[in-house]
Amino acid sequence: MACAPDEDIEPVEGAAVTVEAEELGTGTWRIDYRLETPQSALIFARSNGDYRTGSWTPLDDAPAVQRINGFDALIFDTPIDRVSFEITPHTEGIPQDYTPFLGFSDGGLALFTGQFEVLPVADRAAIEALGGDLTNFQGDQPALGVRVRSARPMLVQGERISGAAEHVSTGGGTYVYIGDSDLQEGKSYIGVIDSALPDHLRETLDDDLAALFGIYEDRWGFALPTKGTIYYAFEGFDRPGYSNKGSVIGTDLMVLQSSGEGLRAPDPDSRIRNLWFFAHEGAHMFQSQVMREFSVGPDAWIHEGGANTMANSAIQALPDVPLSFAEREYRTAFDACANDLEHGSLQTAHVDGRFYAHYHCGQIFNAAADAALADHDLYGFWKTFAAEIDPEDPEPAAAFFSTFEALGGDPEVARAIKRLAYEEQADPRAGLTDLLILAGLAPSFDKDGTLLSLNIPR
Repeated sequence: MACAPDEDIEPVEGAAVTVEAEELGTGTWRIDYRLETPQSALIFARSNGDYRTGSWTPLDDAPAVQRINGFDALIFDTPIDRVSFEITPHTEGIPQDYTPFLGFSDGGLALFTGQFEVLPVADRAAIEALGGDLTNFQGDQPALGVRVRSARPMLVQGERISGAAEHVSTGGGTYVYIGDSDLQEGKSYIGVIDSALPDHLRETLDDDLAALFGIYEDRWGFALPTKGTIYYAFEGFDRPGYSNKGSVIGTDLMVLQSSGEGLRAPDPDSRIRNLWFFAHEGAHMFQSQVMREFSVGPDAWIHEGGANTMANSAIQALPDVPLSFAEREYRTAFDACANDLEHGSLQTAHVDGRFYAHYHCGQIFNAAADAALADHDLYGFWKTFAAEIDPEDPEPAAAFFSTFEALGGDPEVARAIKRLAYEEQADPRAGLTDLLILAGLAPSFDKDGTLLSLNIPR
């Protein structure tokens, strides 16, 4: 039986699973689980990336993390209620998920508490039966309480904390910043900005976010209730080109990561791409005000595609962004979606690694819905459909389609989106083309079938 050496770990109030995460002086962390009920097997609710098998070292007689049919898993010889590990922080991005640890250039870290979420299962056979798809899990998710301990100062949701910080979630989580960086505040945000972030990004960040938030305030019809909290980590110039990854957690926390040689000096292409990056995450900030939670499964196309569509439109309202940028984005999305659907349905894309199919196809679907609603724009539609989501049903697709038709959308457009989103496609390119025509987006193609232009919403 695996046991943490400290048998007196106090459970976090309101949690069925308590994790104590203690920063050691060696660049590693000790992770102690205390389970309210002994379990025979556990899977990690966030298993994308397959990083734990290489970065989580069992302590005492704890079992090693195993990769079983798409899940990181723990299987015990007998039911246990304690298990411990020493982990090396994983700071690389995870596809379609939050980065476990954000690494800042001054040695600071932001720990994502949701990486410790576990689900009880009966045994290996039960894990294999899930088919790598978390939506097949039929049990109840236990509330997770994470207690973070560090000798360094910590920051949780804009508040400085010393010694220990606690957070409780069920299927969620937050970031706890650990380090000595000062909290910075601008017109549009409060947070920690990596000191190594290139000057040309740092100097325009606050104005860029303020401009984009202003555009969204006009279009959504409301302002964010408070300044957003931002953690912005820069990962260096070691890779060619440039890379951006972002997430929004809850209603007010934006997490950003950038890297690449292409960000060393100002460049028109990377400038526009960075604006789009901020616009996409900014759209999520506003979406989170009206939508209870985002789906990470088959319906992720709704919020990710919606954010893409909103970002395309928002940056067109900024100076020096050519109209050709949005046209190129839709051309890329059309081709990528068609290619993704040739490899399987969008419904299984989150299982077999085609994570970004939801972004590509969702962008087309949201643009089509926007264009097909004569008396409503995408933002008004979003506010209406989000209000119609059944609180007992975490999947928003039903409300998306019923709201679309209730607001005057052509049922043929709704059926075309449903077919593309949830059925296998014999000819995805033809199906997408039919959708664009039905929605009134007036696509034009060259003789080789390349999308040339769309009557896209501005």
